[in-house]
Amino acid sequence: MPKRALPLDPVTLTAQFLRGKLPPRADVIQILQSARSLLRLEPNICTASTLNRQAFNIVGDLHGQFYDLQGGVFQKCGTPSTSNGFCFNGDFVDRGSWGVETFLTLLAWKLEHPNDVYLTRGNHESRAMTMRYGFQAECLYKYDIEMYEICLEVFSSLPLGVLLDQHTLIVHGGLCSDNNVTIADLNQLHRFQEPPRGKGDRMMETLWSDPYDGRGVLPNRRGGNTIVFGSDVTEKFCIRNGLARVIRSHEVVDAGVATMHQG
Repeated sequence: MPKRALPLDPVTLTAQFLRGKLPPRADVIQILQSARSLLRLEPNICTASTLNRQAFNIVGDLHGQFYDLQGGVFQKCGTPSTSNGFCFNGDFVDRGSWGVETFLTLLAWKLEHPNDVYLTRGNHESRAMTMRYGFQAECLYKYDIEMYEICLEVFSSLPLGVLLDQHTLIVHGGLCSDNNVTIADLNQLHRFQEPPRGKGDRMMETLWSDPYDGRGVLPNRRGGNTIVFGSDVTEKFCIRNGLARVIRSHEVVDAGVATMHQG
């Protein structure tokens, strides 16, 4: 995938943010529009590889924590490069106070390293969630409503997952209530929209579902039509799709990482 020209490279953009400066509105719009065009070229489920890389880092919900991204993630793992790949697995905004800075930084790195940085959609990359949990208000305070609307267009362009080395699926939420779903099925979904909330909708379930310790599929405490899925659902999905594991985010765990469903 070709690299796109940027008004501000990610290092310069980061330096501005660390000085407490917001870039000019025109530069931000160019970053957003360039990223939207680039992301729309990607399939719902992107393919990535660890071949010839020193590391491939998977980062869960950043939720507007720009300083954790800089002082935690990048300080520990290094910044993106051809040898240092990243998947940022959704929920870039809301809750934290620096969603604009966080999201623009990730987009700038994506534009700088389109084949080394993968951005997947989380359940918070939607109009309903950002209106409720803070990102809309943040956009209006730092820029304006047009900027927010363009961000929503970028959200709707984000892929739904990454298939790593053909054996590991990375999605924000989890698996679907349909035991027969395949990665090919997920690639057929129409993702360029606000997340549907209908019962059994596959796109909604990849963004919202959670694993649990039982078996089968049950209603989720999150409400709506969200679900929890058991170890048998994970096992069947992995066997059907030739996978070794599924990696997901979407929930807080005390140690930062947890393993379920027999690994």
